[in-house]
Amino acid sequence: MKKFLFVLFILASVVLFAGDCQFGKIPGNPSSRSKIAKGLYGRIMIVDKDEDYRVRLVTPSSDYWDLRVDIVNGWENRPGRWKIVERNEDYAVKIVEEGEDIRVWIGSGQLVPSEWD
Repeated sequence: MKKFLFVLFILASVVLFAGDCQFGKIPGNPSSRSKIAKGLYGRIMIVDKDEDYRVRLVTPSSDYWDLRVDIVNGWENRPGRWKIVERNEDYAVKIVEEGEDIRVWIGSGQLVPSEWD
């Protein structure tokens, strides 16, 4: 009887644990994604390799985004304010379609300055 109760307890624990997991949802721990989003601001360089973070661009109507970004030419001193630079960056980000660290949508400004066209 004790073995039966023990096995039942273990099975119940496994089922409850599996119910709390976020299978099939956006990858990454929500708290780590939030921490990245809160700290990602300043001089940002867009790169193809050797990135600090992988970023996926989404629309504001998307089901989920971590950070609204404003592209600025100065005062990039708080979360969500990026100044796009070619060197002396605070962070290097790579724009990806999947496997992102965070999802962002561009609220204002241009991701690529006009002089880069």
